[in-house]
Amino acid sequence: MNSAEASNPFFYLYDTLHSKLGIKLPFTHFERSVLRALNVAPTQLHPNSWAFVRAFELLCEDLGKAPTLGVFFWFFTPRKTDRVGWTSLSNRPKRTLLRPFLESYKAFKNRFFRVAPSDPTSRLLIDRDRRQYFPLQWTRQPAVSITVDVENLERWERAFIAELKELPIIDLDDDDDDGCTSQGLHRKKVISEIIAENEHASADTFKRRKCVSGIEIFTSTSPSSADTFKR
Repeated sequence: MNSAEASNPFFYLYDTLHSKLGIKLPFTHFERSVLRALNVAPTQLHPNSWAFVRAFELLCEDLGKAPTLGVFFWFFTPRKTDRVGWTSLSNRPKRTLLRPFLESYKAFKNRFFRVAPSDPTSRLLIDRDRRQYFPLQWTRQPAVSITVDVENLERWERAFIAELKELPIIDLDDDDDDGCTSQGLHRKKVISEIIAENEHASADTFKRRKCVSGIEIFTSTSPSSADTFKR
């Protein structure tokens, strides 16, 4: 039974998202939107990909911009991984913004907890019409393809994409524990900028890249049908 149809809706969350990535509850509007766009439950998105989501939020915060699906999915694309069926995110070809962890999170599968509002009438997980803000349980049709038509984005989003393309790649793989905090990400960005300045003194190093077309979502079982984000 879908938990949203039960009297007390709930979902599960891996402990590592809280302890290592600093994911807090309730989810931010952007985090909920990513889950809804991918059509996945919180545990269905691999922790490594949650790191991309969290780091992107912090990067936007550091640059004084609001995180949006259009900008995020211009840089990242979903892919289904292994037999377990987790959904993962990866940088699009020639659009690397964040370098992922070299080693995947380990021993996270058995460390999770249940999240449920103490008040069954709470709007923490569902709206007034009893609709979920995001899938609470694993879905059978996660998105396998999302494309972005940059011309359909707002002007400031297009400018923000151009700004992000000029940044050196930020490496999330670090021995420090503050990698996914605003301070840690800012430090990584500064270090990356210094390295880039030393290695690539010429501004010609940074090149404009072509974009893809359409914010469209294709599910794994119906690749011919698409839902489009209306902006």
